Amino acid sequence: MNASDRRLEEVVRYNRLCHLKKASDNMKDTFGFTGSFSKEAAKGRQYAMTEYKEYRQMVEDYGDDTAYSAVNTYSKICHSISYHRRMLREYTACGVLEDAAKMSLQYAAAALTMTFPSMNWSCSTGSELSFTRKTTYYGDHTVGIKITWHRKVKEKNIEMVKAGDGWRFIMDATEVKMPRLNDEGYVAYKVDALKVKSKQAEIEEGWVLAYYSEDRVISAFHAELGRAESLLNRRIKDTVANLLLD
Repeated sequence: MNASDRRLEEVVRYNRLCHLKKASDNMKDTFGFTGSFSKEAAKGRQYAMTEYKEYRQMVEDYGDDTAYSAVNTYSKICHSISYHRRMLREYTACGVLEDAAKMSLQYAAAALTMTFPSMNWSCSTGSELSFTRKTTYYGDHTVGIKITWHRKVKEKNIEMVKAGDGWRFIMDATEVKMPRLNDEGYVAYKVDALKVKSKQAEIEEGWVLAYYSEDRVISAFHAELGRAESLLNRRIKDTVANLLLD
């Protein structure tokens, strides 16, 4: 396996771990699972888990079948979390995860500075997207991105996208297949974007539509898909008109 394939496999595992951890936390909150109960679950010891008060409470509240199904599901989730963490530790030892994080941080910080040049920026990586205002006059505003940012955003050339009311820094993007738009040569992304107005920042969900030609990318952002399409259509027409005038 070459370095590129190994990095991709690692990123996939990282994403899976994030989803599994969220599922685990949801079950903990719902059923009140404790740390010792979770350790038994990670070991795959479903029968040992039935001796815990959490299980007895579930039986009382939901019945035997539901309680056993929930415990079995939770055990599989915890076991998968342990497995992916072990694999990621091996990747980290090889420096692959660190390389992916450094690449995302480096390019994201540069894109932020270009998008909002009047403010000072720094980046961090984690499992959740975030924005933290600077705490001192000379400090930086900090944007939290995922280690997959370079692959999911930068490599798609959508790190900086203009909306109808100004620029957005795209924090995360997931391509959504839409046959009608794809037939027109458009690529649709469901995104989380950072908006800055009067030096006040907020994270907003929306859509980026992009049209890729050989020498350029024409893109548009809007909270509504239809409005993003209309905005992109106008920009493509303007680009064609300008080319004809040159």
